[in-house]
Amino acid sequence: DHIMQRLSYQEWAKYISDIKTFYNNGAKKYLEIACGTGKLKSNLERIFEDIVMLDISISMLKHVDLVNKRICADMTRLPFKNEFDFIYSTFDSINYITDEEEVQRYFSEIRSNLSTEGVFTFDASLENNSIKNAKRLNRKGVVRGTKYDQSSLYDKELKLHRNRFILELDNGEIIEEVHT
Repeated sequence: DHIMQRLSYQEWAKYISDIKTFYNNGAKKYLEIACGTGKLKSNLERIFEDIVMLDISISMLKHVDLVNKRICADMTRLPFKNEFDFIYSTFDSINYITDEEEVQRYFSEIRSNLSTEGVFTFDASLENNSIKNAKRLNRKGVVRGTKYDQSSLYDKELKLHRNRFILELDNGEIIEEVHT
């Protein structure tokens, strides 16, 4: 887990590419789930030819180059009728699904969109990571003119980790987000 935290997008891309090589399933159609702004894909495009990028946030997808196939959808409700040979989801995206039935639905959606010899790979942040890092993630600072205040709390009973972000943009606008 510590190793993964320090990996660059280029190193993540090599890791995903190595998984593809290991399984050697002749993948031609790829799906990146929770693609964010598409930074990982830009490091994979020379290796993976036909990538569909999916994210629930239209704001994030707006930062992805327009030449890419982009879909705004919930990863637990995939809108595809076709199948993919290689599906990947990185940066602990599965951790945002906090309901057990929704996790089951997610895997069911993956299965119905994966070709017969298809490969699905994902990573997850586990409870020990939340216990260890909750205090460290209480921090304030400034990044490129934006002030931030992050508060982090891990509830051991509910097994939920919440990060609350308050951002103050350089124009004075305040934005608040809670990630669970």
